[in-house]
Amino acid sequence: MPGTLVEWLDPEDEVLVVTTGAQFGPYAVTLRTLAAAPPEDASWEDVTELSVVASTEVAIGELIDGPEEWVTVAPGHHRVRVSARGRTESAERERTFPDDDLDLEDEVPLEHYLVEMWPAPPAPPVVVRETSRHAREVVDPPPPDWPQERGPGLIAAHAVAADVRREPGCRVLSGRTCDVRVSAEAPLTPTRTFNRIKLANGWPPGNGGSLNHNDTVGYRASYYADPPDSDGLAPLLGTIETEVLEIAVPKRFVVSWNWRVAGPGGEPFPGNPRLLPADSRVTMTFAGINGAGQEPRTLVAVLHSAVPEEWGDDLTNLWDWDLAQRLRL
Repeated sequence: MPGTLVEWLDPEDEVLVVTTGAQFGPYAVTLRTLAAAPPEDASWEDVTELSVVASTEVAIGELIDGPEEWVTVAPGHHRVRVSARGRTESAERERTFPDDDLDLEDEVPLEHYLVEMWPAPPAPPVVVRETSRHAREVVDPPPPDWPQERGPGLIAAHAVAADVRREPGCRVLSGRTCDVRVSAEAPLTPTRTFNRIKLANGWPPGNGGSLNHNDTVGYRASYYADPPDSDGLAPLLGTIETEVLEIAVPKRFVVSWNWRVAGPGGEPFPGNPRLLPADSRVTMTFAGINGAGQEPRTLVAVLHSAVPEEWGDDLTNLWDWDLAQRLRL
């Protein structure tokens, strides 16, 4: 499928996916069934047309939650025009996090979609136009703007990965523990800093997992421990598992932390053994340090206690990298 706006989900071409800017919305969506092709509207940034075959009904809804609306259409071939605007602004808002505890779904939608459908003979898909910055960056991503802490962090990640894989020359964990302390300043309010850093886990090479919003005591998360420089397909080193122990927005956040080793092929099985005999603990504190009338500024401090002594320096560099990456504006 040409362009960045739509793609088919399955080989049977029954589910058409609209690719959004923000992952979680909110979105404003309008569906129109028409008798003939409508005139083009230049106010839409990204527009794609394609042909579909319908039976009697068409459903529209979220990919995870399923159909929300069903529309009756005449059986046969139809042309569909999908128009979008606001993908860039919506994605940027989601990346910067709210400055309070409101769910993004309670925000005013910045991302708007119009789906128009009318009877028409089949024709190849065509990108009418793609003018948004979001579309351009999907096609030609800008070079990564890595923080300087990534260099030492990658060296540390390779060392830890060698230990977990038990590669020749790796370190053998003695069972002795130490504490790791790092801190960083952010030109943000304490609440916005809190909302970013509460998702940190000390392993920035990771990508995905079984996550949650970390907003309730007892909530658990499992983060993929991807290898350093992973393409997302390499076997996992395991999973980093946390459980929320304390939460006081926006001043303090505490989780337990442990590493569950991967299976022989990198499988993150919940029954695999944990690397640490007892959970370590991550304590995060947040304090506003700006004076009256000054721009917001927050000091975030992380204490990761009872970690393997052999990993003390490595986890220091990994936490420095994780904080720097999450606090980039």
